[in-house]
Amino acid sequence: MPRDDEAAQHWRAVGVPEEQIHLGNKKDNFWEMGNTGPCGPCTEVHIDRTPDRSGAKLVNKGTPDVIEIWNLVSSSSKSQ
Repeated sequence: MPRDDEAAQHWRAVGVPEEQIHLGNKKDNFWEMGNTGPCGPCTEVHIDRTPDRSGAKLVNKGTPDVIEIWNLVSSSSKSQ
């Protein structure tokens, strides 16, 4: 499956700075609901609570300093 750049383009279009857009991997940024449920790439929105806003490297690391607050799934139906 090729990388999904569409969401990043949308974030850029609404003014999110490039350094705040992080392209993830399939493990962290692809949502599935079982073998036949909806699935698709997702955009996670995180809040960086580090004092100097250096938390980019802490995304999806389970720290309370960088917290996922939203997950947007571009779903499509898959079949077996």
